[in-house]
Amino acid sequence: MTSPSPTRISVIADPYAAKARKRTILGVRIVLTSTLLALMIGRRTDTSPNWLLPLRHEDRHAQYASSSRSPEDGTPTSNHRVEADELVGFSLTKDVREVVLANRDKIANLVNVYFEVVYPIFPLFHRGTLLRKLAERQYLRDPGLLAAVIDGALPPGRWDPAYFTLPTAETFYEAAKDVIPPDLASSRGLNYMRSFALLALFGVQLGKVEIMHQYLGLCHALVALDGLHDEKSWPDNIGRIEMEERRRLFWSIYTLEVYYSIVWGGVIRCRESQSRVAFPSEVDDEFLFEETTSHQHGGNSVRIVSEPVRNPSCWLHGWNFTTEMYRILEHAMDDFHRRREQTVGPFSPSDLFPRDSPSQSFVLEKVMLMHAELPMRFKESSNAVGEMSEDIFGFQAANITTTIQLVRMVLFTAEESTVSQKCTIANELVDGFSKVPVSFLRAISSPLLYHLQA
Repeated sequence: MTSPSPTRISVIADPYAAKARKRTILGVRIVLTSTLLALMIGRRTDTSPNWLLPLRHEDRHAQYASSSRSPEDGTPTSNHRVEADELVGFSLTKDVREVVLANRDKIANLVNVYFEVVYPIFPLFHRGTLLRKLAERQYLRDPGLLAAVIDGALPPGRWDPAYFTLPTAETFYEAAKDVIPPDLASSRGLNYMRSFALLALFGVQLGKVEIMHQYLGLCHALVALDGLHDEKSWPDNIGRIEMEERRRLFWSIYTLEVYYSIVWGGVIRCRESQSRVAFPSEVDDEFLFEETTSHQHGGNSVRIVSEPVRNPSCWLHGWNFTTEMYRILEHAMDDFHRRREQTVGPFSPSDLFPRDSPSQSFVLEKVMLMHAELPMRFKESSNAVGEMSEDIFGFQAANITTTIQLVRMVLFTAEESTVSQKCTIANELVDGFSKVPVSFLRAISSPLLYHLQA
């Protein structure tokens, strides 16, 4: 498999190249801004726009109604500068401080964008918990919290690009890198794992494979150090919410790893057969409450592993289905590589462990049966209405459509299908995308296009 060409991808994405570039720039800025979201945001404004609907001119100015700075220059007052300097509990460069102080409201709006167009695919935070931490300004005392959200999801093109012209994506990227300690041993913990995963997504969004490799590799290092791949290695004192966040993070990293191995021909370093992590509970964030997951036994704290909740009416039911498809993709890729000629040594170790692989038609039949059992709202996308509780199902339907077609393409490739069969699958892929509202396709953005290149 060859690496996709970012230039070619951008042409496929949108015949209007200038508009496509503007959407990409905004999407990159959204995720880089969100990387600094914990650093910059002190409060959440309820007047922030919904990014699946048009951004009205009056909304943009309402965001400054309670601010002590003007929307023209974004300069904080001296009182705000002194307050932030006094509260920051760790070292920051002057440039990062300037970004933090000058863009508080703008970052707050981008955090809301994250929850509307990134979170449905990569739900790495519990919404209520993150917003509470931001309101309490915990990011000023926790550098790991500040280094958080990078992503490639884009809103549709109905926004005012002038509002997000500055700071540039490069400014946020440099600020995010500045917050991360150079010593990996100092970057332990859930927040840094999230940061590295999202920075890897940022690389995918830009088509810069070197950035993706760098941060996905660092992410795997922390997964190994912290034992994220085995729930028995998790801290005993974590609550229910962090347990669910860890499950979401692990399987998000897993799907990204399998995705990367297919599109760019990499090695799958995160194996489902070697992992002991349950799927996330299918419970909306507003119904997920903190509770202890441990009890005292013989003077020691023993964590109780919480069984995940299954609920087909929750959007996470569709998200977990997509993860199941990636587990199938991992094994399909194994089968693909086993069929290739071995040139390492005089014999293949796989000959010592014979394994009969099911036929492509058998696997595909099972996949389509699983898909048929999904509730209808995960199989058909309606137009975005601007309500997160509804639109989040549209994201799942679009992602499921994409992933199932990728499964089909990989299965046909593994079984040496004819050119005609592969063309049929490609046509069905395009036909499936044509039934998904454009707003969701644009929001998924570059990763969706790499599926086409895979």
